[in-house]
Amino acid sequence: MLQMTITLADLGLFLLFILAVIFSVYLILVLIHLSEVLKRVRKIVETNEESITKMLKPMPEVTKNVASITSNTSHITGSVKDTLEKVDSSATAISEGITETVSVFRESAQDVTIYIKIITEVVKAISSIARKSK
Repeated sequence: MLQMTITLADLGLFLLFILAVIFSVYLILVLIHLSEVLKRVRKIVETNEESITKMLKPMPEVTKNVASITSNTSHITGSVKDTLEKVDSSATAISEGITETVSVFRESAQDVTIYIKIITEVVKAISSIARKSK
């Protein structure tokens, strides 16, 4: 009878060999699939090469326009900020002016009321004197 001894190291090497074979088969399948995908991409690019070229041709000018628009937007934003600050200061001045006008009007109204009271008292005094003299 023939006896064969398998050590744990031999068993480990055998399992590693089996895993390497499985990994290699998987890698080959992935590479085949990747190759098919790249063929499709190449076909799409070749079919649409003219359209892609037309689309990419004006890109430098578009980039310049975007930079110009960004600059203009920044300038406009600064102008709007300055205008809003002026409007705010004008509104504050108008508010203060209205407050002062209302205050003066109140004082004038009080003065008019006092004058009317004085005139009323004078008229009463004159009418009282006129009644007594009759």
